[in-house]
Amino acid sequence: MIKQMRQRLSAEKLDVALVQFKQMDALDWIPPSEKFDLVVTNFFLDCFRPGQLQKLVPLLTESATAEAVWLLVDFRVQESGWRRWHAKIILATLYAFFKLTTALTANRPTPPDKFLTNDGFELVDRRLASFGFAHSDFWRRKIS
Repeated sequence: MIKQMRQRLSAEKLDVALVQFKQMDALDWIPPSEKFDLVVTNFFLDCFRPGQLQKLVPLLTESATAEAVWLLVDFRVQESGWRRWHAKIILATLYAFFKLTTALTANRPTPPDKFLTNDGFELVDRRLASFGFAHSDFWRRKIS
């Protein structure tokens, strides 16, 4: 993926030297001393078990400024109806595939809301897509 992104940047005539790519276990990541105004975790947090999210979200929060916003997109299981069963079947297939092809340890998406809220963020907006199978969120630091 990193190789492909470098190629895309070059194809767009963008300076690849200005972008740092890091490949590592996110749970071993040490936040840099500088802080970020924006955290983006698209289809990322749903790769972690609850105990892992309890460790990861504070790491990401530590890297954010007091005015930071957090954008995320993740899969979700609807609360009831045929859409719930549809989501469960698709997610079971996806998680089984990624367990075989990666070191994924999660079996299902864990809603990150309580972890973000506990670390000082508040949900500003949530949009559902694909009949509620995915959600995109806009979170920001709680204003004190």
